[in-house]
Amino acid sequence: MAATAVYVNVSRVPDAAVPGDSKAFSNISATTSPFPLRGGTYTVDVIGSTFGTVTLQRLGPDASTWLTALTAFSASGTANATLPDGSYRVALA
Repeated sequence: MAATAVYVNVSRVPDAAVPGDSKAFSNISATTSPFPLRGGTYTVDVIGSTFGTVTLQRLGPDASTWLTALTAFSASGTANATLPDGSYRVALA
């Protein structure tokens, strides 16, 4: 069964030299559309109400393959990651 009723927040850790960016999703039950991140250190918070996994993925250099950018969450949790700029999505499984 795929994860449902998932809340995700991807936020850049503040850096005076780089403007902040973030992306938030509320009550999702399907993989998101791609969204851009400028790169830097990010905090990713995930809350899921059903079984399944939530994975932050980055679009690969072939512009068609999605690569795992952050280890999948199997339940609610938080993680920090240094991410390059690029196109990302939140994949639910």
